[in-house]
Amino acid sequence: MLKFHQIVLRKFLFIFSILFLIVGAIVYYWTKEFYITQTRDSLLNNIAIISFEIKEPYNFDTLATNIKKSLNLRVTIIREDGVVIAESNKDKSKMDNHKYRDEIIQANSEEYGYKIRYSHTLDKDLLYIAKKYTLHNHTIYIRLSKELKSIDEEIYILGIKIAGVLTLFFIFIFFMTYKISKEIEKETQKIVTFLTDLTKKNKTTYIS
Repeated sequence: MLKFHQIVLRKFLFIFSILFLIVGAIVYYWTKEFYITQTRDSLLNNIAIISFEIKEPYNFDTLATNIKKSLNLRVTIIREDGVVIAESNKDKSKMDNHKYRDEIIQANSEEYGYKIRYSHTLDKDLLYIAKKYTLHNHTIYIRLSKELKSIDEEIYILGIKIAGVLTLFFIFIFFMTYKISKEIEKETQKIVTFLTDLTKKNKTTYIS
């Protein structure tokens, strides 16, 4: 038969496991959404900076290469008809027409276009941000993208830290629960012994 403190500890471990999974899932999805939002805002800021660089006649291929080297971001500059005129990660002449890409279509009707999808060009999942600009009476789209793997790695590192803090917290609670359950078991045993002695009519019995 299990002792009282063993029952309490089993219940605690069960509740701890359930809470750990629930809190872990909530923290993961919240953190991922936070990082994606931060990445999206960062890419939008980078696009705004890039747009200032191309107010004058500019070599788009050089621009894409420089951005790739300095920020480690994929850069694609697209003409209004969907033709890629600069690309940092692949030969632009071998790329498909981008006119009907989701982020480009969205950029036509909204402030910017935003999409997370698998890239066959790079064989990776990417977060895409595209924005429309007018340059010398011509429409172009500046699109930046960042690999989701790097975002997942940042989330993983943060998740490890949060898990460590939660584990230390629950270890402390576990220790306190164990001490309290042992005290309760000790006091309960005193009562049981007292009542047992009473049934035996032991008049010298007392309980503190």
